[in-house]
Amino acid sequence: MDAYAVITVGPNWTVKLDGEQRSLYVERRLEGQTPELLLIDGMEVTAKAEIHVSEIPLHHRRLAETDIHYAFGEGSIGGTPALIVATEGELGGKMSIRLNPKHKKKSQRNKNPSS
Repeated sequence: MDAYAVITVGPNWTVKLDGEQRSLYVERRLEGQTPELLLIDGMEVTAKAEIHVSEIPLHHRRLAETDIHYAFGEGSIGGTPALIVATEGELGGKMSIRLNPKHKKKSQRNKNPSS
């Protein structure tokens, strides 16, 4: 399925750099004028995306006597085997994806190493 992904940030956004929140600027140069820095208050990036959906069954568990729930499962992301772990607690949730770095796609396995 083809779709469009839209990523929007701002207004009043910053990035963390060396442990500090910082704003981003762009330098504007006009002929005959001193260059000036302009604050980037927000931006929107639109890109065509090709989306492939893989269903990954998850096994749900609760961590001992705590109020932390987690789920895990194995599946394929972009043709590469992956382990998915998701947790949820009082402060919200997190998801980790670990791709198998040793896995080679069929197109890579079929290449002749001498060419």
